[in-house]
Amino acid sequence: DESSGLVKSRQFENVYWTHNDSGDSARIFAITRTGDPVQTDWAQQNGEPYTGIPVANAANIDWEDISTDDRGNLIIAACGNNDNARRDLALYVIPEPDPRKTWKTRARQRIDFHYPDQTEFPNPDRMDFDCEALFYANGKHYLVSKNRSAPDTKLYRLDSQIAFQSNPLTLVSQFSLRGQATAADASPDGSKLAV
Repeated sequence: DESSGLVKSRQFENVYWTHNDSGDSARIFAITRTGDPVQTDWAQQNGEPYTGIPVANAANIDWEDISTDDRGNLIIAACGNNDNARRDLALYVIPEPDPRKTWKTRARQRIDFHYPDQTEFPNPDRMDFDCEALFYANGKHYLVSKNRSAPDTKLYRLDSQIAFQSNPLTLVSQFSLRGQATAADASPDGSKLAV
């Protein structure tokens, strides 16, 4: 019921990927620029309703944004943290499926992470560890915080991706957006950023 992220495919013409926020199964949806569903040829020919592509090895816990990388993957940010209490923040790496041929997929990798500057869970005095903005540039994943108690937004980079442990983000910058960051995307060459 709530599309929470959107990214243009780097591999398939006129395909955009989106997903629901919390309260849904782990699945992604392929749509065109005009919002029409992109589904398998078989489903189209048989008049099947469009229900997205299920993602095995993943759980939809407050999915907030989606990006693509330069290796043919979709990256889903499971990092909504409205109450600043989560300790299970993660990125799911999913090989980008061909939406016209694929009816299910699976996460290739889960990258757990944490904010190095968050020390209390929750911290009622600092409501600035929520994130709804993810992008990929110059070979790295970046997250932009959605601060509720401070005027500045923080830009973090994921530098380590060690399996089975929580990886600390690297604080890159802090700046004013004059609002809250709810999405971000970089151009494929990493030269332009929209927040």
